[in-house]
Amino acid sequence: MNLMKSRSILLLITALFTSSSYAQTPPFNISIEPINITGLGGLQTYAFGQYNGKWLIIGRRLDGLHRRQPFAAFDVAGNSNQLLVIDPVTHQKWSAPITSLSVALQERLSSTNMEFHQEGNFLYVVGGYGYDIATAE
Repeated sequence: MNLMKSRSILLLITALFTSSSYAQTPPFNISIEPINITGLGGLQTYAFGQYNGKWLIIGRRLDGLHRRQPFAAFDVAGNSNQLLVIDPVTHQKWSAPITSLSVALQERLSSTNMEFHQEGNFLYVVGGYGYDIATAE
């Protein structure tokens, strides 16, 4: 064997030994338990927060995976125009239209794939994809 192959094999063995020697058994188990909430429909690329055991759902697409054609990718008809509150314990949901808000705020709250973070009672959302009425885009 040449020197380069020997070094490569030695590096591979060292990497395998090192990675297995640091492996740990997690001190927890993860399980997923599905729930069914009548009339909820699909949820895709939404932002959410929690308060008193209830979930607030903001934004999302109603039409599933967006089309891959730029002119139709985020059709306004697929925007969500509702804020949802879900009780995962009682399997109930409530909704409120965003139409009473300013157009600019409606556009932001109906976007999809927003970044979000909850800190205490505050839910921060930024970005996302959506339709801008002012620019028709």
